[in-house]
Amino acid sequence: MTKNQSGSRNSIGFAFLLILLIGLSACSHLQRMEKQLPPGDREFIQEVRYIITTEERKQYVNIPATERAEFRRDFWRRRDPSPDTDRNEYRETYYARVAEANRLFRSEGREGWLTDRGRVFVLLGPPDHRQVYPMGYSFYEPPVEVWRYGFFPIIFVDRYHQGKYEMAAANAYYLNAVARAQIRLNQPQEDLEKDGKLNFEINTRAEGVNTVRVNLQIPPGMLLFTRDGDEYKAVLEVRAELAGADESEIWSMNRSYPFSITEKQLDEVSRGFPVDFVVEAEAAGEYTLTVRVSNKGDDKVAEQSVKVRVR
Repeated sequence: MTKNQSGSRNSIGFAFLLILLIGLSACSHLQRMEKQLPPGDREFIQEVRYIITTEERKQYVNIPATERAEFRRDFWRRRDPSPDTDRNEYRETYYARVAEANRLFRSEGREGWLTDRGRVFVLLGPPDHRQVYPMGYSFYEPPVEVWRYGFFPIIFVDRYHQGKYEMAAANAYYLNAVARAQIRLNQPQEDLEKDGKLNFEINTRAEGVNTVRVNLQIPPGMLLFTRDGDEYKAVLEVRAELAGADESEIWSMNRSYPFSITEKQLDEVSRGFPVDFVVEAEAAGEYTLTVRVSNKGDDKVAEQSVKVRVR
């Protein structure tokens, strides 16, 4: 994959999450005006619904009909990652994803790209990892799909067992957190990295003889919440190992940390969720602490190592 293609893949995703979240539909006035457009002009608005900005929509419906063809050319030209070439990789990628979403998700009773899974597929591309639970997380639960982009989870649930998957409400926080961080909304040519940003923090402090207290700060986007009544629950698996200079294991721990939170609290979480534990060494000295975290039942693991001095 070339650098331009990589930039196109990343930019067509997160750069437009804000549009996805704050409204894919314009106000009723705009909608009425769009319905009055000639079929060809109206088709363009429908095709680019996921990436056109509100200001662009207003401009499009208000300019003379003779200027709309030039508007459409400018619309794609502004998003071209390599304007000096004949190809517009951004446009090609967008329409290729629309076609692929129609093929993959056509069983939901409407065009695949208009479904929740199709919309995410068009905006973010194919997930790095996809988990399918046709019987839910346990027996007698609705079917679930978990898509991951890096450590970023998106959950789809078939609540009524009809093959129609809806994006779970808990995901709104994750999407919003990424969207708020994306300040280059109108620069789709930028190469935006989707990996490497979500990771946990490790803080350590000596607590006593041969012991160190460890505090982890887990970003909300790393926790895979599932709905349970009025709450959202997650279970984080933490494995920690302390190794000496010769890399031999001195101490280890495997522990599960359950989290429970309401939907309102999801919107209020900022820094993350704390995890605390105490490390015990055999003697004073400098060691390497390696911590691995994952969601229960998920094989996606985040890992970090730090130097620890034990007194």
